[in-house]
Amino acid sequence: MSVPSSEAYVEEWLSSFSSKLGTCRSIPAQPLTPSSLRSSPLIPAQSGKRKRSRSMPEPRPQCPQKRQRRLRSDNDIFPDQSASDIGITELSERTRLSRPSQYAGSSPKRTTSPVRDLLKDLRVLKPSIFCEIPSSVILPESAAALQQSLMDRLEEGLIPASLKSNVLAKYPSIAASIPIVAYDLSDTRSANELGIMWDSVEEILSESRDCGRYQQDKNAWCMKVVYSTLRLALKGNHSLKVESVQTQAINPEVLPITPKNYRVQKKADYAFSFHHNAPQISDLYDQLYLEGLGDRISHTTDANTNRLALFSGIDVKQENGGKNEALAQLAIWLAAGLESVRRLGELGQEQQYLVEELHPVVRWTVISHDWYTYIAYRVNQGGRDTFNVVGPWRVAAADTRDVKKYERIVSVCSAVT
Repeated sequence: MSVPSSEAYVEEWLSSFSSKLGTCRSIPAQPLTPSSLRSSPLIPAQSGKRKRSRSMPEPRPQCPQKRQRRLRSDNDIFPDQSASDIGITELSERTRLSRPSQYAGSSPKRTTSPVRDLLKDLRVLKPSIFCEIPSSVILPESAAALQQSLMDRLEEGLIPASLKSNVLAKYPSIAASIPIVAYDLSDTRSANELGIMWDSVEEILSESRDCGRYQQDKNAWCMKVVYSTLRLALKGNHSLKVESVQTQAINPEVLPITPKNYRVQKKADYAFSFHHNAPQISDLYDQLYLEGLGDRISHTTDANTNRLALFSGIDVKQENGGKNEALAQLAIWLAAGLESVRRLGELGQEQQYLVEELHPVVRWTVISHDWYTYIAYRVNQGGRDTFNVVGPWRVAAADTRDVKKYERIVSVCSAVT
């Protein structure tokens, strides 16, 4: 018996498959059941053990055809959606779906507030930190003198009298509410200097409006408004400089200690430093370097600012930022700063440096437009060492919404420095 060639074999198989496919198309579609499969002409009845077929396996017939999935088109987008809103969410091993709450139907569980807990814990630190409103405390003599000097600068002589016409032309509605005493008749700066100052004020107020209007973040408020304001307040002062301390940690040795013996680390955004280019300050720095204290002058661990004498502090938050959080952060920053000064004082006089010898400081928290003024000091009450932060002082309320209250900020910052 002759063996068919490969070509004849393929042709025979194709003709057999075509005839079976035509038979499949002529049979109406019906549900697939065990009985229908047994009666199908494509599946012969089997008896006994199935023998291995030498022919090639038959391809599965493509009937009935499956309905193809229609791709999403632009017509499937709802009127309140845009094409960019329609996306594909890819799930992976790290994707976690939220589970239904176990308390469905009941009132939500009250969440804890780390800021409120921190403000409460400040009182049990060592030294204790108390954040009080002005009406609840009696200021010690040194702090009261500082407070009085600030109040004297809040209403009178805020704006150079030569700029009155500028204020009237630019802010006519605000100019009507500015009293005569708010203009400084004794200002002797030249027209060119006042022009530069007015341009700076206009630019800062414009930037503050944009930051508030477009809900810009904290970095925008810091660089465009706060830092520019502090530099304007120090213009002409060659002894002081604004330092950005946003990323600088506090030296743990001067941080307050909790009852569980751990230290609370917080940061501020800006501080003032005594510039080493001033002759008297440079001499003081040289003496500290000779004593081996050149890298322990301030309370930071930064390689630059730990060699500078820092004072005061400013903490900034964006629109609707946490006022209490800013207060807690700055309180810890100032407490560590005064402790660093106290330790340096003890090294200089080789005896205990009393907390009453520490000078009070003024600090600010800035929440978008609003500047809140506080006075901080350290005292010993009944043998207990405490650090008090008193404020905000309503009489010192200032903001960057109009030129009068903005000039109040500049005036107070200038008086403090």
